[in-house]
Amino acid sequence: MNGRELLTATLQGKRTDRVAVSPFIAPNNIYEMFQLHPGDRHIFDPPDFDLAEKFVAYHDHFGFEVLSPRGHNGDSYVPSSAENWEVSVTREGGPRQQHRITTVRTPAGELRQIMNFERSSPHMIVLAVEKYLIETHQDFEISPSTFPGAVHESRHGTPCRKAVGDKGLVNPCTHGAFNTICAIPQT
Repeated sequence: MNGRELLTATLQGKRTDRVAVSPFIAPNNIYEMFQLHPGDRHIFDPPDFDLAEKFVAYHDHFGFEVLSPRGHNGDSYVPSSAENWEVSVTREGGPRQQHRITTVRTPAGELRQIMNFERSSPHMIVLAVEKYLIETHQDFEISPSTFPGAVHESRHGTPCRKAVGDKGLVNPCTHGAFNTICAIPQT
């Protein structure tokens, strides 16, 4: 069985010839193995570094099945500007700490998200949301009427599927095979 078949069978609750091993691997693990020090503006998509290919190479090195979270948009939780949805981003701070304010202007009002970034090692930048885009009833009322249509494919999804091939699966924001299976209701 290749990785795709093994993970698919496991997620369907079928018996397999071996246990799928696919731990959650954060980008900092990949960066450390390949000695990359990500910049504060390119945590999840550094220039001249194909994170999808390196993610697969990391899994190959350790003999893991690939369950890639690279289908998500990294730290881009707010859709880009669109009709009735104007996005601007302000960054404060430097390479060790950064405070990023994303402002969305709509005809119905303004939404803001605040994220903080801090370098915790040469290979890792930790991020945390301080203020969510939707926190109040008024925020919720603004969002549905102006939110851009659903995006079915992130900028990472297609290249990641190509890199993974039959070695595993790609889906948004997985947390390893164990956590993914635990989230599935048992019948």
